[in-house]
Amino acid sequence: SKGAVERRLKSKAGRSTVKKLRGRVDSD
Repeated sequence: SKGAVERRLKSKAGRSTVKKLRGRVDSD
């Protein structure tokens, strides 16, 4: 599920969104 969301964000928004999301999860 997470992978699918990241892939969709990467295609839609780009690396910025994925990076932000990744950082958020990393911080959590």
